[in-house]
Amino acid sequence: MESEYDVNNNCTLFVRYDWNWNRNRWEGTAKYEFEYDANNNETLFVDYAWRSVAYAWEAYSITHYYYSPRTVNSISPVYDKQSNVTVFPNPVSESFRISAIAENTPLRITDITGKIVLQQTIIPDEIVNIAHFQKGIYFVNIQGETVKIIKQ
Repeated sequence: MESEYDVNNNCTLFVRYDWNWNRNRWEGTAKYEFEYDANNNETLFVDYAWRSVAYAWEAYSITHYYYSPRTVNSISPVYDKQSNVTVFPNPVSESFRISAIAENTPLRITDITGKIVLQQTIIPDEIVNIAHFQKGIYFVNIQGETVKIIKQ
């Protein structure tokens, strides 16, 4: 494994290699790059896939994070109700999927203070990676519905 950190001790690079016994060489199994703003909020997450034939990394998923400057004075409770949207698995350890969504559906995830921690457009069966989130409660807002998730 290889990791790099910035001056604020934020992880900026994580790489893992495993030995491929069939090819008798080391090959990548995971590579993530991160960027942060002046407040140490993550602003970019790049997930790479290893291409064995090319023996190189290729960007697989790029996610930009945007943060709201608003101040939250109170949090409205989220009531459990029958929903057409299902987030699974929940609790979440690294990633989740969302059922019953259309192509190019806007997704927004906020923490318990209301700060937007992830905002992107997703497609059906897309995996949403939150492995870099801290443990806690988050709210997934999609198609006008809010679903509470627990990050383990």
